[in-house]
Amino acid sequence: MEYCLQLKSIRKSKKLTQAELAHRIGVSERIVGGWERGETAITLEDAYNCAVALDCTPNDLCGWPEGK
Repeated sequence: MEYCLQLKSIRKSKKLTQAELAHRIGVSERIVGGWERGETAITLEDAYNCAVALDCTPNDLCGWPEGK
């Protein structure tokens, strides 16, 4: 199963900057940028932390429909 990380679009829909999201989850802005550009793989723990910070599910971040 393939996925397309929806981090940037979800972050923007919540009106957060990369710096604000990074601060909420305890990583650098550079790391968030790398995830959004697909340059760096995101760990499950970091994906979970992003989902909590963005009030969404890890499935939402991966672009997977409900129930997958």
